[in-house]
Amino acid sequence: MIRLFLSEYSHYKQQSQAGRALLDFVLKTNYGTSIREREILYGGQGKPYFSDFPLHFNVSHSGGLVALAVSDQAIGLDIEVIRPIKREIGVRFLGIDTDDKMELIRAWTKRESYGKMTGEGFHFQSFCEPHHFHEYAISGHYDDYILMVCSPQSVFPDQVEHIALQLE
Repeated sequence: MIRLFLSEYSHYKQQSQAGRALLDFVLKTNYGTSIREREILYGGQGKPYFSDFPLHFNVSHSGGLVALAVSDQAIGLDIEVIRPIKREIGVRFLGIDTDDKMELIRAWTKRESYGKMTGEGFHFQSFCEPHHFHEYAISGHYDDYILMVCSPQSVFPDQVEHIALQLE
């Protein structure tokens, strides 16, 4: 089962602090544990995982929002403010030649979410199917965002749960 969470992080000093706070909140309120009780290790490309807890997770942040996906299987997600991406970036990194802003941002977030799910990162060599992707449109204070989730599972939640985090 996949669950998705979203929060603002403008009151945090660092994006990573906001991601850890959201993960800790979700662990406490949904799984009866906390970050302090779990060991987080990192794979070769920096993908975090629990060494002692059967939950997969992935965090992403952009433009004042932090997103978290948790699942019982591998999971990857990317959130990005919808913005122009240069055609050259599309050609060089995404293998597409277009000026269409939405096509480029969708391809970017799809690639990011896949690389984060596999742990290979953005510059992976292969793009293996079958993996399933689901796109969410999110509006923030002044920006619109795209959230892309990648999983071997084909069932995605209908919506993202919004959490108002408080500093401890």
